[in-house]
Amino acid sequence: MTTTAYMYGVFNSRISAGNINFNKMMTNTRNPLNILKTSGQRICVRIRGIYRLLAMPSLFEIGFYVRWYDKTDDDLIMITNYASSAGPEIRLECRSEEGKSYSFLATGQISMGPNEYVHPFTIRQEGNAFTIRRVKSRRAGRFIRICATG
Repeated sequence: MTTTAYMYGVFNSRISAGNINFNKMMTNTRNPLNILKTSGQRICVRIRGIYRLLAMPSLFEIGFYVRWYDKTDDDLIMITNYASSAGPEIRLECRSEEGKSYSFLATGQISMGPNEYVHPFTIRQEGNAFTIRRVKSRRAGRFIRICATG
């Protein structure tokens, strides 16, 4: 599993299993200026009743994972993204330093192939995980699982 993340608020982009051109699940960003917000995975957090798009973080950390630290007036929100070694999973964890509960809204443009708007797919939720499968594919067994915790 591979994914590309960008500090300016793209939490997953170009998710793929194997060949990144043919087995792509999520679109990659096409604009280095971050003008268009349709590609990749974006996250909004609800603070005081308003959903706010998480963009440039207060601190950005890279290791065998990627972590965004977003400082608010009274909290620190940490979002960690990594590929699981246990199977075809990308894990996205959201937590609050103060232990507060937030509502998150994640958006993403799914492609399930090299180009957008070509391949149909299904999404099934199982607890806090989503399984996305390409419909009527020669690779019928291919699937990608995204787990969100927090």
